[in-house]
Amino acid sequence: SIKGLCQFLNLPFNAEMLRPYAVPEKKMTEGLSSKSGMLGDLKFYQHKGINPAVADSWKRHSTAELSEPALMVAQRLGYEEAIAVVSEREEGEI
Repeated sequence: SIKGLCQFLNLPFNAEMLRPYAVPEKKMTEGLSSKSGMLGDLKFYQHKGINPAVADSWKRHSTAELSEPALMVAQRLGYEEAIAVVSEREEGEI
């Protein structure tokens, strides 16, 4: 949840965080100059709200695709599956 994320990051919760696509003209989506393009999510203006299904979409991907540094971060954060992948690799294998 957004509230849980705020607590984890030690940030104050603001109800507007639940509506990231509201009032798009007030969002910082354009580049620094008129010649630079949009930065970030190129489909930003197509979204209507937060899609909760996306939160768990990462679970459909294999941790075998992650680099060694990414797997080490996952291990430090307590993701047991990532630890298993690291321990199954041969030395020098990515």
